[in-house]
Amino acid sequence: MLEQARSELDPALRLQLYQQVEEMLLNDFATLPLVNSSLYALVDTRVQGYSLGSMSVPYLHLLTLLPDETE
Repeated sequence: MLEQARSELDPALRLQLYQQVEEMLLNDFATLPLVNSSLYALVDTRVQGYSLGSMSVPYLHLLTLLPDETE
């Protein structure tokens, strides 16, 4: 079925075939996640507006930097 989906020219039919294969795999086989990743970011307290967007990409255009109070 994978080979049929791989060579199918009609995108809608190809998607349907891949979805059928995926459902078969999920129903017939036990799965165990092998990777559990976490992302850690150390950000100075002077940095304001830091947030991560999709795929862990920071929105740098939203950042502001407060003046250093030790100067």
